[in-house]
Amino acid sequence: MPTYSAGKITYARQLYADKFGRHFLDEEKILGIVKGKNHLIDTISGEIFKEHSILRKLFDSVDTAGLDSLDEIAEILEHHIRKEERILFPLIQQHCDEDLLKKVTAAFG
Repeated sequence: MPTYSAGKITYARQLYADKFGRHFLDEEKILGIVKGKNHLIDTISGEIFKEHSILRKLFDSVDTAGLDSLDEIAEILEHHIRKEERILFPLIQQHCDEDLLKKVTAAFG
């Protein structure tokens, strides 16, 4: 991890390009697969889509927004990941049958 401002910004943009951009698309594909299985899954999925949109905009504007936007990205990402791990993924496991879970796994692989 770079220690200077420009390096941190470059690192964040590269991380988005190499990892998060594709990861968000994979998650959105999964959310499409489980849509309609449970009201709470659909509600949380809507929040996940909104968070992805916010994060995309933040990553896209990090060059002009500077280090403050990196702090905001980190905070949103931490909350986002916890929501997925603690709420969304357990709900998907609870309300989706084995065949649907196999589709979810295949979409994320």
